[in-house]
Amino acid sequence: MIEIINNTKFYRTKFPCNITEFQNLMLPKFEATYEQQEGPILCKNGYSAYDSHHIEQWPELQELMNFITEHANIYAKEIDFDPVRIGYAWNNKYPTGGHILPHRHTKHERISITAVFYLKLPENSGDLFVRIPNNDGYDDVKITGSVEGEVFMHRSDLLHWTTPNQSIEEKTVIVTDIIQ
Repeated sequence: MIEIINNTKFYRTKFPCNITEFQNLMLPKFEATYEQQEGPILCKNGYSAYDSHHIEQWPELQELMNFITEHANIYAKEIDFDPVRIGYAWNNKYPTGGHILPHRHTKHERISITAVFYLKLPENSGDLFVRIPNNDGYDDVKITGSVEGEVFMHRSDLLHWTTPNQSIEEKTVIVTDIIQ
């Protein structure tokens, strides 16, 4: 489940659930969270529930949050980080054209890992890019192979972004800041 690109370790795993049932449960619940705001400045042409709903505490997400925490600790050990826990989680929705601008998760020094869970991932719904160091500076790497129901993790200090959703369907993700 560890994936190494240019000497940088990433982590991916599949959450064991019936993804259709999980979508049917969560997508309607998330709709009310989007009425609060169009996402922070980083979320272009999309919607984010960042800093408003503490979804990491929702009962229907506890199995996913426990799964992410378990696997984040496996990843943390691989990258020589201390044990971790979820600090905060939120959901983003990207209709056609929606995407996230380049950013890092460095709100405070304890954020160490960022995890994204792909709840709804239509074809052509935007690619994740991560800037990783190399001997000459850095490479912008497209992360390929993601599927619905997958959790993908990277160090929070890595610059990352997505390309615009080109699908007519909405893409929905759950993002977590994992802290030491």
